[in-house]
Amino acid sequence: VGSAIWVPVFLFLVGVMQGLTPFVAQYRGRSDHTAIGAVVQQGLWLAIPLGLLGLLIMRSMQPVLQLMSVDDAIQPMILGYLDGLSWGFPAITLFLALRALTEGMSFTKPIMVVSLIGLAVNIPVNYVLIYGKLGFPALGGVGCGWATFVVMWLMLILMSIYCIAFDRDQGTGLFQRFVGPRLPQITNIIKVGLPIGLSIFIEVSLFCIIALFIAGIGAQVVASHQIALNAASMTFMIPLSLSLALTVRVGTNLGKG
Repeated sequence: VGSAIWVPVFLFLVGVMQGLTPFVAQYRGRSDHTAIGAVVQQGLWLAIPLGLLGLLIMRSMQPVLQLMSVDDAIQPMILGYLDGLSWGFPAITLFLALRALTEGMSFTKPIMVVSLIGLAVNIPVNYVLIYGKLGFPALGGVGCGWATFVVMWLMLILMSIYCIAFDRDQGTGLFQRFVGPRLPQITNIIKVGLPIGLSIFIEVSLFCIIALFIAGIGAQVVASHQIALNAASMTFMIPLSLSLALTVRVGTNLGKG
């Protein structure tokens, strides 16, 4: 049930931040690396309020659970799970901005490596926090939320380390000439990203919202739905990934004229 709440919000933010990638790709097509650094800086400024928005939404879900008549017995676990992972939202939106830097310049393997490391770390951290190992208390389902929080910040740290070296090699000036927020550039990113975010949010919500409707039937029914949804979501990621790759290629060629 908690996943049905946070995943659509997360993918909405992914879509909004995806509005940064075409600009990076176009500037790369023009070989204007200085402009790449400047626009990614504005993406980082945009990521901060978006991350805080995600945090606030995750910590304000009790009225929604009441509205959907979710069983009172499982509400504390859902809210605890959402509270834990909510602290990771500021990290993941900043990660998405840095991802646009390398992704828009067609360097996609670093993102894959960081994501795989995050997945590898997620498994033992979940185990430790769910079952209470290494001196940690057994948090049960709530531990999954805190494990996600840990992985989100780890991915940001790893991506930041890589991007510092990447920036030095590519000469974008991202970390050398930092400037404050520029509303026109941020607005341009939002104009491209907001429709993407809303469309993904609507598509994913069509599947996730069902978990809230069936939450009162029983844990086994909800768990079965989540397993099926996970399988469908992984399949959905294949065409989504290809479309993101196409976006980068179109943007690059557009920049080249």
